[in-house]
Amino acid sequence: MNAKDVYDVLVQLQVPPPNLHHANTVTTSCTFLENGALLSRGYVQKYGLEQTPQGSDDIDKKYGIWDAVFLDQVDIHFRGGRRKGPNQYGPVLFVLDLDVNVQARIVDAARIRGVMATVNLTK
Repeated sequence: MNAKDVYDVLVQLQVPPPNLHHANTVTTSCTFLENGALLSRGYVQKYGLEQTPQGSDDIDKKYGIWDAVFLDQVDIHFRGGRRKGPNQYGPVLFVLDLDVNVQARIVDAARIRGVMATVNLTK
C-alpha cells in the first residue's frame, strides 16, 4: 500500500485530524533527523546507524516486520482525552501531515522535511 492509498483510506474513514504520529527515543529520532527520514529498524541496522534497542526486536524480525515503519493515527501519549503516561516508544513525537504532498511513496523510509516535531511526507 503506497502513501496515496493510505491517505485515501484515512480520508474515506474521516479520521480527524489528517495526521499520523510516530514516537521514538531521542537516540533513534536523532538518527532520523540526521538522515532526513523515518527509517525502518532493519534499515538502521543494515547501515550501522544509531538506534535504541526495543524489546520487540526479535519478534519483529521473526514475523517479517523488521523493515516496517509504524505510524499511529493518534498521539498515543493521549487517549480518551487524558494523559496516559510516558510513551513506551520514547519521548520524541513526529507528526506527519497527510495533506502535505499526498503523492509521497513510502519504501524503506518516509522522507522528512521540516523541523522539530513537524514532519512532512515527500517523494
